[in-house]
Amino acid sequence: MSTAKKILYVSIFDIVSKTISGVTTIFLIRILSQEEYALYTNFTTVYSFLGGFVFFSLNYSLVRISAEYISIHNKKPLDLYTFSVILQLLLYLLIFLIVYPNADLISNLVFQSDKYTKSIRLSLFAAFSLILFNINLSILQSQEDFKKYNYTNLIKNLLFQALLTLILLFSKVNFEKVAFALTISQLIVSFYIILPLLRYMKNRSLHQTFNRKWNLFLSYISENKYLILYFILLEILSKIDIFMLSRYSSAHELANYGVAQKYYYIFLQMLASIHTVLLPKFSKVEMRDKSIKKRFAIKWIKITSIVGAILIISYFLFKDLYILLNTPAYTYSYKILFPFMFSVIQGITLSPLVNILIANKEYKFLAVVVVFAILFSCVASYTAAKYGNAVWVATAYMLSHAIVNLSVSFKVILNR
Repeated sequence: MSTAKKILYVSIFDIVSKTISGVTTIFLIRILSQEEYALYTNFTTVYSFLGGFVFFSLNYSLVRISAEYISIHNKKPLDLYTFSVILQLLLYLLIFLIVYPNADLISNLVFQSDKYTKSIRLSLFAAFSLILFNINLSILQSQEDFKKYNYTNLIKNLLFQALLTLILLFSKVNFEKVAFALTISQLIVSFYIILPLLRYMKNRSLHQTFNRKWNLFLSYISENKYLILYFILLEILSKIDIFMLSRYSSAHELANYGVAQKYYYIFLQMLASIHTVLLPKFSKVEMRDKSIKKRFAIKWIKITSIVGAILIISYFLFKDLYILLNTPAYTYSYKILFPFMFSVIQGITLSPLVNILIANKEYKFLAVVVVFAILFSCVASYTAAKYGNAVWVATAYMLSHAIVNLSVSFKVILNR
């Protein structure tokens, strides 16, 4: 199957999956009060940060190593999968033991309020399910098993919506129950891949597995420390906006920002489909020729620029439908969505080129670029949240990611 067909295949399932996610988003917007939705926005940011800031880099690395291993040896690296699961669960346990008993302190320190204490504690349980879920997806991605990958995402979203419907039928919906439903839906789907690995682990010596893979892990960390740093920094960059709004702005601003951001993430699922296909593709031995990657980059930018123009036109055409779906209470979120649309466009057009620099092992460049983006985002988001409004914060978010995406694009195109 060609790269374009793989992207299309993943995207079609993602459209269905994100349609369900979109229905869930509208459901929550209509059911939760603005105060509850502000708490839910904070919860989703904290849980994705706790479950992603280190673990995402490990999973990205897992995909890259496994794809290369499979292309060379033509078999699945089951020991590596097992090692990754155990390592990530140990890291999670460490985070849990630090964060849970200090949730009130962290809430006051980061958000200048103790009202997010419960959100932080619930986020820890959701982060656990997210870690398992992402390991699941990474294993399927490394094997280029996009059929199971797609069904996994789809079933998770269906389960989440089904649980929310049951809660609505038998009790009042609040953000704690929504957090519970999200956690359970991710856990159920995760065991689809994790349980076979647990059965495999029963027949293996964990001591021997760790001894063999620990040395591989240490050598990989040494070789790829800047890649791991890049992903940790990127996760921090993507959360600065919500942290600043939670700390300095009102529930009204945060709730409207959360609504606009949910639609931004739905649009970004197209980008996730692209990364899903391109990462294992560029990790294969036969894709190490820089000239092939450069030609791909130029062609990619030309094609996806058309998609960007369509998205901007759609933004203006569907204003009334947007307000109808989200109720007039969230009309303000439509303005916040505008800078997010430019973030989507640059993400689709430029962000996939990061995979080329990763394949070229230019990790230090990527890490340095994100450091500059974080510095800009901290200043811009702080100023926007404290002295401006959520539209300004979304603009700061867009500009900070533009620093990364434009730097990567120039590097790929000018690379010799």
